[in-house]
Amino acid sequence: MGEHVAFVLRTEANERGEGDHPLEVIEVAAAIRLRDVLGVDDGDAVSVTP
Repeated sequence: MGEHVAFVLRTEANERGEGDHPLEVIEVAAAIRLRDVLGVDDGDAVSVTP
């Protein structure tokens, strides 16, 4: 599937464990629509490497 440059978005509340998502759930932003490129939907597991 290749590599794509992206970054992690996390609100302060989520970082404290008080937000809408548990700590193991992240939001990833990129210049491309990753859902389409990677063929994933909400709840799908993906690997993220630094």
